[in-house]
Amino acid sequence: MIFKKLMYLSGLCMFLVAAAGVSRADSFTLTEDGCSGGCGAGPYGTVTLTQSGSNVDVTETLASGYYFVNTGAGNPLAFNLSTPGTITDVASPTYFDVGSSPATASTFGSFTNSIGCTSNCGNGGSNSFNIPTTLSFTVEGVDVSDFTTNSDGNYFATDIGEAGMVNGQMTIIATGNVGGGMMPPAMAPEPASLLLLGTGLLGLAGVAKMKMSV
Repeated sequence: MIFKKLMYLSGLCMFLVAAAGVSRADSFTLTEDGCSGGCGAGPYGTVTLTQSGSNVDVTETLASGYYFVNTGAGNPLAFNLSTPGTITDVASPTYFDVGSSPATASTFGSFTNSIGCTSNCGNGGSNSFNIPTTLSFTVEGVDVSDFTTNSDGNYFATDIGEAGMVNGQMTIIATGNVGGGMMPPAMAPEPASLLLLGTGLLGLAGVAKMKMSV
């Protein structure tokens, strides 16, 4: 009876691994201030990469008090890929679209790809409070590990504005580039724990079977 239960549980774990596929999520914190007059202490936001089959879902979320701006280059997010991919499913297309490739962020160098700002963004921070502070899209045909640093050692760069009170009104008081250039800690694929558990259960099943045959 114990042998059958162990075999069932191990089989279930293996099935879940096969059904889920390999998934991985890495999160980068935007901590590097490239604004000419400074954009506050930061951190300025996060960029999360989630493996979904052969694609990577990208989500950038700005920290409270920061907004996307059009500084001229107009890159809500510039990033570097070691393998070419196709950008799809850009959320909030009223404000965001596929940007130039390659793209230049003045403080943080050149990147292979970018998400651009549409004409609705306005110049500078003129329309920042209407723009969503979360940006998401998908890059097809790549792996999380394909997101690499550029020649200046930076993973990401984004154009932001810092909000503050001026004469009793909330306004954008500083604009520029911020970036993230630190390697996130390696994260094991989520199904790995299920695979390990399944292997362990198979081992226990083998021991149980041996005891039953003695």
